[in-house]
Amino acid sequence: MARNTHVAADTAAPPITALLAKFVAGHPARGWSDAVEHEAHRTFYNWLGCATGAARHEAADAALAAVQMLEPASQATVLGRTEKVDIGSAALLNGITSHTFDFDDTHLKTIIHPAGPVASAVLALAELRGANGRDVVDALVLGIDVACRIGGLVPRRADGAAEPVVEGAMRFVLDRVAPAARRMAGDELGEKGGDRRRRGVGGDVGVAGHGDLSR
Repeated sequence: MARNTHVAADTAAPPITALLAKFVAGHPARGWSDAVEHEAHRTFYNWLGCATGAARHEAADAALAAVQMLEPASQATVLGRTEKVDIGSAALLNGITSHTFDFDDTHLKTIIHPAGPVASAVLALAELRGANGRDVVDALVLGIDVACRIGGLVPRRADGAAEPVVEGAMRFVLDRVAPAARRMAGDELGEKGGDRRRRGVGGDVGVAGHGDLSR
């Protein structure tokens, strides 16, 4: 059945990206309830276990072999292995393994797995920057919060499944990781080339960790 997809452009739309970036970068550390903090720790441990458990899966071996052909810098750890790769590739590989067996966290309203891409990017940046645990949890919570809120805006079919629009799915993936990366990297992902570098990490892990948006 054909749909009318014509939507008039809003020429006076607010600067949504800038507002979101300011919210994430300026949010107080641990600015949420004890219950949210507790669930954040549980989410991170669950993601960590999923990624480590699949570290020697053939998919991980294949992905790592492909990455090593590019001779990556030794910047960040591949969970469950001795190899180190650049931060973008570490985010990719840990995103792959955390979702290999599909046991990672699921946000039921959107049927996405928010911790996979968010935590993978956060951990890689945290290792490179020498960030502390508080920084990691803050970035994780804010990244997942944004992920689930944006996920709720993805068009859905009558049965509740997301519309299988590839371009929309890719934008959604990047927008999930970018806030967490922005929080972790602070001013280093500011106006000068920040968007490009942020999406370098986000884009790498996104495809591996986004879950099945067509379900």
